[in-house]
Amino acid sequence: MSGYSNIRIIDLSVEQLEAIIQNKLDSTILNSFNRPESTRKVNIDKLCQLYGWPKATIYGWVFKRYIPHSKVGKVLMFDLEIIEEWINGKRIKTKEEIIENGR
Repeated sequence: MSGYSNIRIIDLSVEQLEAIIQNKLDSTILNSFNRPESTRKVNIDKLCQLYGWPKATIYGWVFKRYIPHSKVGKVLMFDLEIIEEWINGKRIKTKEEIIENGR
């Protein structure tokens, strides 16, 4: 069993495992809100990785000035907070929302 000497098997209940996962998710979400501004800015490769968008699509959006971005020299940069706001602004209303708002 060489190569497996660092593996530890532990006995956890489903509830314990769920609590561990929830705790990790909560701390990850909290840390994302508290991250310094410098880590909110990402390049095009990281943006592709985070959202699964093809690089060619993002370049097309940049060319059309469709997606919020900035340039540092020749490097495209994207502020994740602004991208999230942009995405939320693209939300399609439900039929109920359209009826409620009279449009």
